[in-house]
Amino acid sequence: MPALDRKRELTDILIVAGVCSVLLLAVFATPYLYGFGHQAKAANLSRDTQKLINKIEIALSMYQKTVQSYPPGTHEKPGTLFKYLGQKVPVAGGKTIGPFIIFRFDELDESVKAPIVVDRWGHPIVFISDPAKVVHNKGGVDIFSLGPDGQTPPDAPGTGADDLNNWTPER
Repeated sequence: MPALDRKRELTDILIVAGVCSVLLLAVFATPYLYGFGHQAKAANLSRDTQKLINKIEIALSMYQKTVQSYPPGTHEKPGTLFKYLGQKVPVAGGKTIGPFIIFRFDELDESVKAPIVVDRWGHPIVFISDPAKVVHNKGGVDIFSLGPDGQTPPDAPGTGADDLNNWTPER
């Protein structure tokens, strides 16, 4: 019977060692996996915001082809995107045009008087259409998101390290 006891003792030791190794693996792997989750979420937010910028660029192009000019847009007036693209706009002759884009609920901040188009971090999407102020897309519009930090260099809007825009290749 002593041989049977030794086998059982060896089996018990292997089971305990296996359980301990699984627990140690879980303790050390959890922070590693948790970090990847945050990176994936950040990448998804950036990708979704870049897609929104691309949709807005297409809608602004359709607006420009219809009206023969871009809607007025500056860094100081973020509500103009929804006003001119997301609803019907009166034009000459009592007609209306639009909407040129249908915004998803999470792409709008409706807590203010006029809805503002926002990126996935809740910061306004900005577009500049004044030819004197357009820096990157001459003859077009500059569209950008302030990115996760919500800030952009005052002397060069849309060029911050985490800013997303319509003039640099997708990151």
